[in-house]
Amino acid sequence: MRAEKIARGKAEEVSKTNEGIIIAADTFVACDGKVLEKPIDLEEAREMLKMESNKRIVVYTGFCYIDKLNGINFSTTSISNLDLREIRENEINNFVENNPVLQWSGAFCPLYLYQTTFINHFEGSITSVSGLPTDLLTECFEKSGVEIKGSSL
Repeated sequence: MRAEKIARGKAEEVSKTNEGIIIAADTFVACDGKVLEKPIDLEEAREMLKMESNKRIVVYTGFCYIDKLNGINFSTTSISNLDLREIRENEINNFVENNPVLQWSGAFCPLYLYQTTFINHFEGSITSVSGLPTDLLTECFEKSGVEIKGSSL
C-alpha cells in the first residue's frame, strides 16, 4: 500500500545514518475514490470537509518500525473506516478557523473532542487515524524489550 511504502521509505532513509529504533508513519484519507492528503490552505480544508460530509472515509496509515539491534524490520498499513454525519457549512467554517486543519490528512483528526461529534460510526484504530498506530508501536516495543511505564495523574 502507498502509505506503507512511504513510511518504509522514511524509516529506511533515517536508518542509513542512525542506530537504535526508528519509527515512521504516513497517513492519507480516501473519500469518493479521491486521495486526500494535508490541505495546502484553509479553502482546500473547507472543500475536503464538504466532500467528507455525510460520507464514509477510509484512513490509511502506513507504519514502519526498524530495530537493527534486535533484527526487527516491520511495516504494515492500518486501515480505519469512519462514517461521518452531515457537517453543516457553519460548522465547517468554525472548525477550519479554529483548528490546525493544515496538519491533518483530509483536514480531519478525530482525537480532537469536537471532531468526534462528526463521526456516526467508526471501525479500526483510533490512534492510527491520528497518524501513529500506538497499538502496533506497543507490540513492536515489546519485541524490542522496551519497557513502557505508565504514570498516574
